[in-house]
Amino acid sequence: MQPLFNSLTAVLGLLLPIIIYAGIVSNNLFVPLCVILAFGLCRAYLAGGSRPAITAIAVCSAVFATLFIRLERSGDLIKLYPVIMNFVVSSVFVFSLRRPKSVLEVLAERFTDVDKELNARPYLRALTGVWAALIFLNGCVSAWTSVFSSLEFWVLYNTFYAYGIFVGFALLEWLYRQHYKRRQIKKASGDDNG
Repeated sequence: MQPLFNSLTAVLGLLLPIIIYAGIVSNNLFVPLCVILAFGLCRAYLAGGSRPAITAIAVCSAVFATLFIRLERSGDLIKLYPVIMNFVVSSVFVFSLRRPKSVLEVLAERFTDVDKELNARPYLRALTGVWAALIFLNGCVSAWTSVFSSLEFWVLYNTFYAYGIFVGFALLEWLYRQHYKRRQIKKASGDDNG
């Protein structure tokens, strides 16, 4: 049941800009705010306090929705939701670099056997920094679209372009990682022969 709940929450997160767009166009922001609040509460429930990044996103979602309901009724502030989420996630990545294990090291340990990877920890720490920078830059572009672009371009960027950039970067990183692993194996076997 939890994998299904995880998948539904992930899809909901991806569709948020479209839901916000529909709310702004129909001049009914109550539904998008309820979705943001539900998304935040679902992520908090799924995290169970064990994953700081997800918990931070969940808390920010809930606080954002609550503040929005109290402060503003137009669609301008609600468009900043993706901006805030990008900056929160980027900050979580950056602050994790000050801890013994970065976000990506923790995730790698959960889904793979990092110890079998040659020199995986330095690579994952560096990659955490690169992801933090990419997410921060995405937040800056998202902020620009919130303030200076049309509502249609805002939706297009925050729903399709941004995720396309992340998927493209993930694919490039995967290709580079294969090269990195081969290089590490060659280096290790060269050391063994020497």
